[in-house]
Amino acid sequence: MRAFLLFLALAVTVMAEPVKVTITGIRNDKGQVAALVYKAEKGFPDQRGDAYKVVSLPAKKGSVTLTMKGLEPGKYAIAVIHDENSDGAMETNFIGLPKEGVGVTGGMGYSKPKFHKSVIEVKAGQEVSIFLKYF
Repeated sequence: MRAFLLFLALAVTVMAEPVKVTITGIRNDKGQVAALVYKAEKGFPDQRGDAYKVVSLPAKKGSVTLTMKGLEPGKYAIAVIHDENSDGAMETNFIGLPKEGVGVTGGMGYSKPKFHKSVIEVKAGQEVSIFLKYF
């Protein structure tokens, strides 16, 4: 019984370690930078309501680091949006390209990112870096 309790205490300690997401390439101090964590394809990469977890903080030109507490180890795709006007949505132009910065795990190309290409294995205490792209 004692060994089981020790194992349980160690497991909870490992799972409690936060995951840090460093976002680079932020072009200005306007608005918010939000990281959206998805367990499934629905809503990826920009629908906050479909995200498993959302963490945001004020934008800072250059880079910021978000700390995600309570994120259990597992497979996730993480999208980051620089919401420059703080309206809670990603602004797009007439052909659908983002007018605000966006980045995902796995990197951005020139088309909408695919969930399956952005999935990474997240471990407790892990550090993830995401570069923002502005079109």
